[in-house]
Amino acid sequence: MDPVQNTGEAENVESNGTASVCDDDSKEKLDQVINYIHKTLVILHQLHLSLASSQLLHLLPRLNSLVSELNSMCKLSEKCNIQTPTKVLSLIDDGKNPDELARLMIFKVTIFFLISLLKWVRVLLCSC
Repeated sequence: MDPVQNTGEAENVESNGTASVCDDDSKEKLDQVINYIHKTLVILHQLHLSLASSQLLHLLPRLNSLVSELNSMCKLSEKCNIQTPTKVLSLIDDGKNPDELARLMIFKVTIFFLISLLKWVRVLLCSC
């Protein structure tokens, strides 16, 4: 899986050189998926309460509601194009915090920048 694929619609470069995100439709779809996930979690909680309190009368409608929400969520998620680096997924599978990967990458970039800066300073000092 590629970490980033530029589809041409994800970013537009403005006249001042900054990039602006213009895929509001993708954001809206993602928000809808998040809302369906929230609704599904609420239904699962209600289902758990029904089973715990032996209210089997409410079990079938809640199961139907759960299946309906999962169906809707699945349909919406197919329209969302979210790419996650495989390294992040493997960290999650290993039970590790994926934020550690971000910290490590920021640390490596910072070190690289500092080394490059020191090389330039050395070149500038040697040329004087």
